[in-house]
Amino acid sequence: MHSDLHNELDRIGAARDRDNMGPTIAALLPLYERHPLDARLLYEVGGAYDTAGEEETAAQFYERAMVAGLEGDLRRRCYLQYGSTLRNLGRLDESEAVFARARNEFPDSVALGAFEALTLHVTGRVDAALGSLLTLLAGHVSAEELDRYRPALLGNAEHLASLDPASVSLDEPTGETWDDRVDQFWASADKDKPDLAMAAMGRLVEERPVADPDAAYEWASVHDFLGRESDAIPLYRAAIANGLDGDRYPQAVIQLASSLRNGGDPGSAIDLLRRQTPNAVTGSAAQAFLALALHDAGQDGDALRVALNALAPTLPLYGPAIVSYANGLVDGTEEH
Repeated sequence: MHSDLHNELDRIGAARDRDNMGPTIAALLPLYERHPLDARLLYEVGGAYDTAGEEETAAQFYERAMVAGLEGDLRRRCYLQYGSTLRNLGRLDESEAVFARARNEFPDSVALGAFEALTLHVTGRVDAALGSLLTLLAGHVSAEELDRYRPALLGNAEHLASLDPASVSLDEPTGETWDDRVDQFWASADKDKPDLAMAAMGRLVEERPVADPDAAYEWASVHDFLGRESDAIPLYRAAIANGLDGDRYPQAVIQLASSLRNGGDPGSAIDLLRRQTPNAVTGSAAQAFLALALHDAGQDGDALRVALNALAPTLPLYGPAIVSYANGLVDGTEEH
């Protein structure tokens, strides 16, 4: 099945017309509906939308392809296209973070270095951009006349890098376990420094295996933390689909539902939250968020009933009465 899908992707790719990507996208979407978690398919759909000029949509598919476990040269290409797309969308701090992760994974990629320099230049980090290009020139261009100046080029590149004010990063977490380091990250994460937060979490994500659900959850959470909820939604879904469990699972469900509600989809939030029960990790938080989603959906009676039932256990004297009244609420009215 896997090889059949990828053979079909090869066929679709060979037939594409870059000046008219409509037929290509139309051919890919039915495959996506049947295989929504296939990393290569997600990458190809993202690339098709990117070529068609629909970069917002492309960025979401590129991110999902990375989380789904894209590997090898396709992963390198996805990094490049994703980082470039983010730059074109004006999401410069995200573009920087993506290229930083990419260069760490593929340090010898000249193309990644060149496109990273474009992002650095746009963000005003001209010293870093030129220094990076000089390093690429010295390390990858073979020319006899260049050989005698290679040490000087590298020295100047190092000097330019030292002038870059953005080279200062968040303190590296030093916890013994990955979870300890994640906790340290969240203790110091700063919404006013989104580029540093993305880069720091990106390094933590890189420590985990490809498609690791815990890493996907944390990557989704940092997007959510920085107000990028539309990007966080598919990442939460990927984490859950990849087998997220333990304490992170109920948190992921609530955060996904909250992001869906904030994005104007209270119905999907309600579907998720109705299946959740109070637990030791999140308490009755799912019921609180369910009440908010029901309110947004115009189901005020249900919203009040859910909220009161969640509150009742904390009222030792009046809990039973509150439950009785709450269960008598219908569409915002009380039955007498």
